Amino acid sequence: MRYCSQCGREINDTAFCPECGASTSFAQTVEIPGVSNGEVANPYALVSSLSGDQSLDETDDAIIPTFKGSYARFWTRTSRGRAGRTEFWFVALWQFLIVLPLAAYCALLYLLDEFGSSSTADALSIALIAIVPVYFVYAILCVVYGVSLFVRRLHDIGASGWLWLLTLIPFVGAIFALIVGLSPSENKDNRHGRKPSIKE
Repeated sequence: MRYCSQCGREINDTAFCPECGASTSFAQTVEIPGVSNGEVANPYALVSSLSGDQSLDETDDAIIPTFKGSYARFWTRTSRGRAGRTEFWFVALWQFLIVLPLAAYCALLYLLDEFGSSSTADALSIALIAIVPVYFVYAILCVVYGVSLFVRRLHDIGASGWLWLLTLIPFVGAIFALIVGLSPSENKDNRHGRKPSIKE
C-alpha cells in the first residue's frame, strides 16, 4: 500500500494524489504482514485523521504567512510547494526595508560631499567600505533564495517553475516578474500543493 505524504490518503500508481493533488514521488509504501487495516500501516495516519486547518500552522505552505512568517519561510523553503501573492510581496517589502538604510547612508554621503563637509563625507565613506561587502553577500543569498520563492510563486499560479528563466531576459524579465507577482493563486489544489489560505 502507498500513502500520500501530504494528506495520508491511500493511492494507486498515479503521479499525483487524487485527494490533495500533491506529487506522489515521496509517497511511502508500507507492507506489514498480518495487518489488514490500512490506517494502522499508514505512516501518515495522523495527518489523514486531522481535518482542514487543524493540521496546519504558519510553517505549512497551505497557510498564508504573516509579515514575519514570510521572511522566515523565504530562508527555509526550497523550490517545492507554493507561495501566494501575500507571501511574495511581504518578502519584497522585507528586502526593500533592509536595503533602505544603505540607500539612505549613500544619499547622506552624497549630500555631505556636495553641500556639506567633504572631510565628514570622507570619514563616513570608510564605514561604507565595511558595510558594502556585507550587503553584497546578503544580495547574493537573496538571489539564490529569491529564485526558489519565484519558482513557488509560479507553482501557485499553476505554471512550470522553469519559467523563472524568463526573468533573465533584460526588461522582459522585469515585466514578467511583475505579472507573476500580481497573478492570483490558482483557485484549487494543484500538483504542487494545496491552495494557500488564511488560517481561521
